[in-house]
Amino acid sequence: GLGAGRWPDDRAGLGEPALPSRDEGRGPVLVVAGSRHTATAAQVQALEEAGALVVSPDASYLASGAGDQASPMAARIVDGLAAGRVVVLATTGLPDVGIGGAVVAARLAAIVAAVCARVSVGGLVLTGGDTAAAVCAALGSTSLWLTGELQPGIATARLIGGCHPELAIVTKAGGFGDDAALSRAAAFLDSGNSKFDM
Repeated sequence: GLGAGRWPDDRAGLGEPALPSRDEGRGPVLVVAGSRHTATAAQVQALEEAGALVVSPDASYLASGAGDQASPMAARIVDGLAAGRVVVLATTGLPDVGIGGAVVAARLAAIVAAVCARVSVGGLVLTGGDTAAAVCAALGSTSLWLTGELQPGIATARLIGGCHPELAIVTKAGGFGDDAALSRAAAFLDSGNSKFDM
Protein backbone atom coordinates (compact mmCIF):
# COMPACT_ATOMS: atom_id res chain seq x y z
CA GLY A 1 0.00 0.00 0.00
CA LEU A 2 0.89 3.64 -0.02
CA GLY A 3 2.78 4.86 3.00
CA ALA A 4 1.96 8.41 3.99
CA GLY A 5 4.14 11.11 5.41
CA ARG A 6 7.48 9.35 4.97
CA TRP A 7 10.23 9.03 2.40
CA PRO A 8 11.31 5.60 1.21
CA ASP A 9 14.85 4.65 2.26
CA ASP A 10 16.44 5.93 -0.97
CA ARG A 11 15.03 9.45 -0.34
CA ALA A 12 15.87 9.67 3.38
CA GLY A 13 17.48 12.92 4.44
CA LEU A 14 16.50 14.93 1.35
CA GLY A 15 13.93 17.00 3.23
CA GLU A 16 10.26 17.63 2.66
CA PRO A 17 9.05 18.68 -0.79
CA ALA A 18 6.96 21.84 -0.89
CA LEU A 19 3.73 22.14 -2.83
CA PRO A 20 4.03 24.62 -5.71
CA SER A 21 2.58 28.07 -5.44
CA ARG A 22 0.19 29.11 -8.20
CA ASP A 23 2.91 31.19 -9.88
CA GLU A 24 5.45 28.38 -10.42
CA GLY A 25 3.96 27.55 -13.84
CA ARG A 26 3.57 23.80 -13.36
CA GLY A 27 0.86 23.10 -15.98
CA PRO A 28 -2.85 22.29 -16.01
CA VAL A 29 -4.70 20.28 -13.39
CA LEU A 30 -6.43 16.93 -13.81
CA VAL A 31 -9.21 16.10 -11.35
CA VAL A 32 -10.12 12.43 -11.00
CA ALA A 33 -13.51 12.04 -9.34
CA GLY A 34 -13.97 8.32 -8.87
CA SER A 35 -16.73 8.66 -6.30
CA ARG A 36 -20.37 8.57 -7.34
CA HIS A 37 -21.43 10.23 -4.06
CA THR A 38 -23.93 13.09 -4.39
CA ALA A 39 -21.43 15.50 -2.79
CA THR A 40 -18.89 14.68 -5.50
CA ALA A 41 -21.55 15.13 -8.20
CA ALA A 42 -22.28 18.65 -6.92
CA GLN A 43 -18.55 19.43 -6.80
CA VAL A 44 -18.01 18.20 -10.37
CA GLN A 45 -20.96 20.31 -11.52
CA ALA A 46 -19.43 23.38 -9.84
CA LEU A 47 -16.13 22.73 -11.66
CA GLU A 48 -17.94 22.40 -14.98
CA GLU A 49 -19.86 25.63 -14.37
CA ALA A 50 -16.51 27.35 -13.70
CA GLY A 51 -15.20 26.25 -17.10
CA ALA A 52 -13.58 22.88 -16.50
CA LEU A 53 -13.88 20.18 -19.18
CA VAL A 54 -15.67 17.12 -17.76
CA VAL A 55 -14.92 13.76 -19.37
CA SER A 56 -16.92 10.72 -18.31
CA PRO A 57 -15.54 7.27 -19.07
CA ASP A 58 -17.75 4.96 -21.11
CA ALA A 59 -19.69 2.63 -18.85
CA SER A 60 -18.71 -0.21 -21.19
CA TYR A 61 -15.02 0.55 -20.56
CA LEU A 62 -15.55 0.55 -16.81
CA ALA A 63 -17.37 -2.78 -17.05
CA SER A 64 -14.90 -4.50 -19.38
CA GLY A 65 -11.61 -2.65 -18.98
CA ALA A 66 -10.88 -3.04 -22.71
CA GLY A 67 -7.77 -0.95 -23.35
CA ASP A 68 -8.84 0.15 -26.82
CA GLN A 69 -11.76 2.02 -25.24
CA ALA A 70 -9.45 4.00 -22.95
CA SER A 71 -7.52 5.68 -25.78
CA PRO A 72 -10.28 8.04 -27.00
CA MET A 73 -10.98 9.16 -23.42
CA ALA A 74 -7.28 9.74 -22.76
CA ALA A 75 -6.96 11.66 -26.05
CA ARG A 76 -9.85 13.96 -25.12
CA ILE A 77 -8.29 14.64 -21.71
CA VAL A 78 -4.86 15.27 -23.27
CA ASP A 79 -6.41 17.75 -25.72
CA GLY A 80 -8.11 19.63 -22.87
CA LEU A 81 -4.97 19.75 -20.74
CA ALA A 82 -2.80 20.76 -23.70
CA ALA A 83 -5.20 23.68 -24.23
CA GLY A 84 -4.55 24.73 -20.62
CA ARG A 85 -7.92 23.70 -19.24
CA VAL A 86 -8.67 22.05 -15.93
CA VAL A 87 -10.05 18.63 -16.87
CA VAL A 88 -12.23 16.38 -14.72
CA LEU A 89 -12.40 12.62 -15.28
CA ALA A 90 -15.62 11.77 -13.45
CA THR A 91 -17.83 8.77 -12.84
CA THR A 92 -20.67 10.90 -11.47
CA GLY A 93 -23.93 10.33 -13.31
CA LEU A 94 -22.85 6.98 -14.73
CA PRO A 95 -24.92 3.86 -14.15
CA ASP A 96 -23.70 1.24 -11.70
CA VAL A 97 -21.65 -1.19 -13.79
CA GLY A 98 -21.84 -3.95 -11.19
CA ILE A 99 -18.15 -4.13 -10.28
CA GLY A 100 -16.35 -3.03 -7.14
CA GLY A 101 -15.00 0.44 -6.52
CA ALA A 102 -11.40 -0.78 -6.57
CA VAL A 103 -11.87 -2.17 -10.11
CA VAL A 104 -13.45 1.07 -11.34
CA ALA A 105 -10.61 3.01 -9.69
CA ALA A 106 -7.99 0.86 -11.44
CA ARG A 107 -9.65 1.51 -14.79
CA LEU A 108 -9.72 5.25 -14.16
CA ALA A 109 -6.07 5.05 -13.09
CA ALA A 110 -5.15 3.39 -16.39
CA ILE A 111 -6.61 6.41 -18.21
CA VAL A 112 -4.71 8.81 -15.93
CA ALA A 113 -1.43 6.95 -16.53
CA ALA A 114 -1.98 7.16 -20.31
CA VAL A 115 -2.67 10.90 -20.01
CA CYS A 116 0.36 11.58 -17.80
CA ALA A 117 2.59 9.72 -20.28
CA ARG A 118 1.50 12.12 -23.04
CA VAL A 119 1.18 15.56 -21.42
CA SER A 120 2.73 17.42 -18.50
CA VAL A 121 0.25 17.75 -15.66
CA GLY A 122 0.73 20.40 -12.98
CA GLY A 123 -1.15 18.46 -10.34
CA LEU A 124 -3.83 15.91 -9.63
CA VAL A 125 -6.93 16.22 -7.47
CA LEU A 126 -8.07 12.73 -6.45
CA THR A 127 -11.42 11.94 -4.83
CA GLY A 128 -12.12 8.67 -3.12
CA GLY A 129 -9.57 6.47 -1.38
CA ASP A 130 -9.72 3.69 -3.99
CA THR A 131 -9.15 6.27 -6.73
CA ALA A 132 -6.19 7.90 -4.97
CA ALA A 133 -4.49 4.58 -4.27
CA ALA A 134 -5.07 3.26 -7.81
CA VAL A 135 -3.82 6.43 -9.52
CA CYS A 136 -0.70 6.57 -7.37
CA ALA A 137 0.02 2.90 -8.10
CA ALA A 138 -0.58 3.36 -11.85
CA LEU A 139 1.97 6.18 -11.83
CA GLY A 140 4.46 3.91 -10.08
CA SER A 141 4.45 5.86 -6.83
CA THR A 142 5.59 4.04 -3.73
CA SER A 143 3.94 6.47 -1.32
CA LEU A 144 2.69 9.99 -0.73
CA TRP A 145 4.42 12.69 1.26
CA LEU A 146 1.67 14.59 3.08
CA THR A 147 2.45 18.30 3.04
CA GLY A 148 -0.61 19.88 4.64
CA GLU A 149 -4.33 20.53 4.38
CA LEU A 150 -6.28 22.93 2.20
CA GLN A 151 -9.04 22.62 4.75
CA PRO A 152 -9.84 19.92 7.30
CA GLY A 153 -10.13 16.57 5.52
CA ILE A 154 -8.61 17.77 2.23
CA ALA A 155 -4.92 16.85 2.18
CA THR A 156 -2.07 18.16 0.04
CA ALA A 157 0.73 15.79 -0.88
CA ARG A 158 3.52 14.89 -3.29
CA LEU A 159 4.02 11.60 -5.12
CA ILE A 160 7.13 9.73 -4.08
CA GLY A 161 8.85 7.67 -6.75
CA GLY A 162 7.40 6.47 -10.01
CA CYS A 163 7.37 8.20 -13.36
CA HIS A 164 6.18 11.55 -11.92
CA PRO A 165 8.05 12.00 -8.63
CA GLU A 166 7.01 14.98 -6.55
CA LEU A 167 3.87 15.60 -8.61
CA ALA A 168 1.53 17.78 -6.54
CA ILE A 169 -1.61 15.99 -5.29
CA VAL A 170 -4.75 17.00 -3.41
CA THR A 171 -6.89 14.18 -1.99
CA LYS A 172 -10.30 14.09 -0.38
CA ALA A 173 -12.93 11.54 0.50
CA GLY A 174 -15.68 11.24 -2.11
CA GLY A 175 -18.52 12.23 0.20
CA PHE A 176 -16.64 15.08 1.83
CA GLY A 177 -16.71 18.84 1.37
CA ASP A 178 -19.06 21.56 0.18
CA ASP A 179 -19.93 22.20 -3.47
CA ALA A 180 -16.78 24.30 -4.01
CA ALA A 181 -14.31 21.80 -2.47
CA LEU A 182 -12.98 20.43 -5.78
CA SER A 183 -12.93 23.91 -7.32
CA ARG A 184 -10.76 25.18 -4.45
CA ALA A 185 -8.46 22.17 -4.76
CA ALA A 186 -8.05 22.66 -8.52
CA ALA A 187 -7.48 26.40 -8.08
CA PHE A 188 -4.81 25.68 -5.47
CA LEU A 189 -2.88 23.47 -7.89
CA ASP A 190 -3.63 25.54 -10.98
CA SER A 191 -0.51 27.09 -12.43
CA GLY A 192 -2.26 30.18 -13.67
CA ASN A 193 -1.85 28.94 -17.26
CA SER A 194 -5.22 27.24 -17.36
CA LYS A 195 -8.48 28.64 -18.63
CA PHE A 196 -10.18 28.35 -15.26
CA ASP A 197 -11.14 31.40 -13.28
CA MET A 198 -11.83 30.89 -9.59
